[in-house]
Amino acid sequence: EYSINASKEFTVFERLPLETAIGLRHINIHNSTSIELPDSLQTKSVFTRFYLPDIVTHNERLFFGIDLAPSFNSASEHDFDSDAFRFNFGASIIYRQDSDCIIAAGAIFRPNYDDSFVPFVGFRYRVNDRLYFNFLSLSPNISYTLDEKSKILLEFNILADEFEVIKGA
Repeated sequence: EYSINASKEFTVFERLPLETAIGLRHINIHNSTSIELPDSLQTKSVFTRFYLPDIVTHNERLFFGIDLAPSFNSASEHDFDSDAFRFNFGASIIYRQDSDCIIAAGAIFRPNYDDSFVPFVGFRYRVNDRLYFNFLSLSPNISYTLDEKSKILLEFNILADEFEVIKGA
């Protein structure tokens, strides 16, 4: 498996934080069963997160997050057509204690998936200049900075995509 992602965070209208990302994922399948499966699966995705700050909540530490995530999930022999299209969206409430501690809870809504409603709770916490916990991501991680040039990163990936494979399609 490999994936390529690019993301950017910026502010629009001088007040609204926005995060965008694009991603490509390729998963090789090494099939050892009698079931016919494609050689690989691909995902092409775009992700956008809006943060609604204290203009909505009237509390400078409390934010609402809205996520929009359209994607195409396809098998190797198939084009990225309307059957491969998914549009996930999410909502969360985010509490920012300070720049070192963020806690969030919410849900991801995934129409056309077997598990269409996925609740979550997570946090990001910077213990010190070297140790950082990020459990608010689909790729949760713990990082430890050894020096200016070296970092140890323990990361795992939660494969939350579903692919429909139609024989002969």
